[in-house]
Parts: sequence; C-alpha cells; structure tokens
Amino acid sequence: MPEYTPQLANNFVDMLRETDQRLQKRGTLISNERANVSANSAWSLHDLLSHIRACQDVWACTIYQLLASENPTLPKIHPDDWQAMIRYHSQPFQQSLSAFHHARLDLLNMLQNLDDTEWQRTGIAGGRPITVFGQVRRMALHEKNSHWEQIVALTEIPD
Repeated sequence: MPEYTPQLANNFVDMLRETDQRLQKRGTLISNERANVSANSAWSLHDLLSHIRACQDVWACTIYQLLASENPTLPKIHPDDWQAMIRYHSQPFQQSLSAFHHARLDLLNMLQNLDDTEWQRTGIAGGRPITVFGQVRRMALHEKNSHWEQIVALTEIPD
C-alpha cells in the first residue's frame, strides 16, 4: 500500500469528486423507473448507487471516527449489511442520488481541510490497522476500479 503524500491524497480526493460529478451528470438524466432496470448487468443503476452510497457512509464514518478519537478501535461493518439495514434501495433513485451527492460534498469539504498529521491518523477497524489516507484511498479506488464501467454501461452515456 502506498504511503501518504499530499499529492496522492489530493489525487484520491479528486477521484472522489469525479465519481460524484459523473454520477450527477448521468443520474439526473435517468428516471426512477429506468434506474431500476438491470439490462445485461446483475445490478441496476439504483442497486449500484445504493452500494456506492453504503460504502461511502461506512468508510466515511470510520474517517470521522479516526479524526475525532485517538487511535480508536472500531467494529467491522460491512457496507452490504449497512445498505440492507438502512434500505437505500427503497428510496426513489433521484432522492438517493441527491443524498449521496450531499454526503459526498460534506466529505470532500472536510478532506480538503486536513493537514498532514490528520491524514495519517490511525485506528483499528475489524481487527485491521487503518488510516484516514488508507480509507480515502480505499473508497476512491473501489469506485473507480470496481464500479465506474458499470455506471457507464448502465447509463449508456459515454465518458
């Protein structure tokens, strides 16, 4: 895993911002009904947004806890369990997209103001050591490498 550098941190923040911008650009053009069609994918766009939103909520929560407490020990919460409990998929797609966007803006605003020491704050989650930088990296790479092509395919809007 790469070590923290301000440039890498900025790159990952930019990736998070880009995911939000791309989802907003595509999502606002998609009706609630169309967002629930899975086509050739196992997931619909609504399923995918619910998953990305749950990952953001769980991983952002760990970031906030790392910043609020000295070396906290946090429980392991799987985003799929969180998504099922909160029932994101029961919300209309456009409402869920708006909620994701506002939560992402809050996260981005906070991350932009971190100093080097805050980026490197540590804790334990699910028995594993984590850092603020590591959690941001995890979220950014997960969205880009695991789900971006799915979003493009489901919206049929090229990059």
